[in-house]
Amino acid sequence: MKKEEYILPALFILAPFLILARGYIWHGQQIGLMVIFLVILATMIENKLAKTFLFYVAVWQAYLFYRALINPSATGQALNGFQQVLFMFAGAIIYLKASRSKLHMSLFYNIICIGALIQTSIALLQKFTGIDLVVIGLSLIAESRSSIGDRALVGMLGNPNYLAAFLAISLPFFFRGKIKSFLPQWWWGIIPVSVGLILSMTSAAVIPALIGCGIFIFLRYRPDWKNTCTFITCLLFAAFYYTVFYDNSSVLNNERFGLWKEVFNQVITSPLGFASGIGPAAKWAHPYPMHSEWVTLFHQFGFLGLVIAGGFIFTIPRKNIYLLSAFVIAIINMAGNAALHIPVTAFLICMIAGLMERGNG
Repeated sequence: MKKEEYILPALFILAPFLILARGYIWHGQQIGLMVIFLVILATMIENKLAKTFLFYVAVWQAYLFYRALINPSATGQALNGFQQVLFMFAGAIIYLKASRSKLHMSLFYNIICIGALIQTSIALLQKFTGIDLVVIGLSLIAESRSSIGDRALVGMLGNPNYLAAFLAISLPFFFRGKIKSFLPQWWWGIIPVSVGLILSMTSAAVIPALIGCGIFIFLRYRPDWKNTCTFITCLLFAAFYYTVFYDNSSVLNNERFGLWKEVFNQVITSPLGFASGIGPAAKWAHPYPMHSEWVTLFHQFGFLGLVIAGGFIFTIPRKNIYLLSAFVIAIINMAGNAALHIPVTAFLICMIAGLMERGNG
C-alpha cells in the first residue's frame, strides 16, 4: 500500500491541532482546513514538480497561520494568503481534471477556439460600434455602465491586456489541419482573432503570439527548411516592427522595469528572502499588481519557487505541438502580465498544462 494512502486519516487526527486560532477563529479554521485540502490535492497529482510546489505553498501558508497565532498583528497576510491558496487550489483542480479527462483532445481545442471567437466578437463590437454586450446583459439584472471608457477592446475580461493574453494563448489551436493542406481547419478564425490581438496594442501578448506561431510552424513544417526559415524571419520582423513602432507601451521603454527592481530590493533585504520569498499574497510598495507572474513568483516564493516552476516547465510533456505552442505563449506573456491572477486566462493556462500531461491523446 502506498504511503500516500495514510495521509487522509493522519490529517484527520491532526486537524484539530492544525486549525487552532486566536482572535480570528472562524477565518483561522477556514485557512487551516484549506491547507489540509491543498495537501490532499497535492498527493493526487502525478507530476512531481507540480506536487512539490503545492506542498511548498501549503508549508508557507501554514507558517503564516502559526505566525498569526503567536502574533495577531500578523493576521493580515495570513488572511490574504488564504485567498491566494484558494485560487491555487482552484487552478490545481482544473489541471488535475484536464490531465485525467477522457474527452477527446480535439473537443478541448474546439472549445478554446469558440471561447476566443466569442470574446473577439464582443471586443470588436465594443471597438467599432460602441456596443457593449457585457453592459447590456448586466443591465437586464441591475443598473450597469462601463467604467473602462468608450469603445474599449476588452471583451468580457475587463482589460485589453487580459483579452490579448487570452487570444494569444488560444491562437495555435486555430492552425489545426492536415500537414499538406493549404488552409487549416479553423483558418477563418485566425483573421478576427489576429485583428483583435493586434488592435489590443499589447506587445506582452503580440510578441509571444508571434514566437509561439513561429515555434508551431518550425515543428510542423521543419522538413521544408526554406519556407520555414522564411516564415519565421517574417514573424521576427513583425515582432520587432510591432514593438518599436506600433505598441504605445513598448517593452523597450517600459517603466515596469523600475517597479520590478523595487520588488527585487524588497525581497533581498528580508531574512532568507532571496531563497524563499516574502510569502503568499505578500504586499509590495504599490496598490496594483506587479504585471509579471515571474516577478510575483519570486517576490512571494523566492528563488526556490522559480526553480520549482522552471523545472515544471522543462519537464512537462512536450509532444503535442498545439499545446506546446500555446504553453510557450503563456510562459512568455506571464513575463509582462498577471495572467495567472486573471480567472479566465488562469483557467485556460491550467487546462492546457493538464492536457499536456495527457500527451497526444
